[in-house]
Amino acid sequence: MRPQSAGSPRRRKKAPRRKKPVAKPSAAASSIRAGYRPPPKSSSGVSIFTVLLLLIALAMGAAMTMVMLPRDLSSIAGYPADKENKAPVRNILRESLDTLVAHDKNLVLSEEDMNRYLQKRVVGKQGGILGNLVKFKGVFVDFKKGYADVYVERSIYDYSFTMSCRVKMEKFKRKTVWSVAGGSIGRVDIPGRQLQPVLKAFKRLAMTCEDELEIFNKMGDIQFEEDRMTLNPKN
Repeated sequence: MRPQSAGSPRRRKKAPRRKKPVAKPSAAASSIRAGYRPPPKSSSGVSIFTVLLLLIALAMGAAMTMVMLPRDLSSIAGYPADKENKAPVRNILRESLDTLVAHDKNLVLSEEDMNRYLQKRVVGKQGGILGNLVKFKGVFVDFKKGYADVYVERSIYDYSFTMSCRVKMEKFKRKTVWSVAGGSIGRVDIPGRQLQPVLKAFKRLAMTCEDELEIFNKMGDIQFEEDRMTLNPKN
């Protein structure tokens, strides 16, 4: 080793180079490497919330259209009301009372007989603000096995719309019990629990035919069948 001279400066050791920190891959980059591709952004700028509101509006529009469309009643005997039919109309009130008093045989009423009788018996009139625009066209009954669909038809500017109520009858402890099993507004079926607006109209109808219903309630049994109903006075 050579002795260091007094006049020569000391050599400084070079500091070691620092390694640049390696950036860790982000979660998005890792997911892309794993095969994930984020959904493309809509170029039009329409949000999912806007699309959802549009779908709800379309559904409500379709429902309103179905409500305004009338039911097809062409399969009901005695519909539409034929004012030119000069055949005598059966007096169902008198025949029912005679059957109840005689108490010896059943009374069979066809769908057409009932509807022709209702056209003569029930004369409706629309009240309220729309009274001058809405016209009452009639009440029609469609007899089915085990129940009857009762329709009320009105029109506004000659455009018809319908409401219906499905009724059933059964005996409980020798008493007649009428029950509502749903109905409809236009072409939309409505469960019995949500039928309050429709029931109000049919309660007024029941008041018009109060005498007939009182006799029916005293019958031993009433059977609804296809296109007819049978009144049995015997208990």
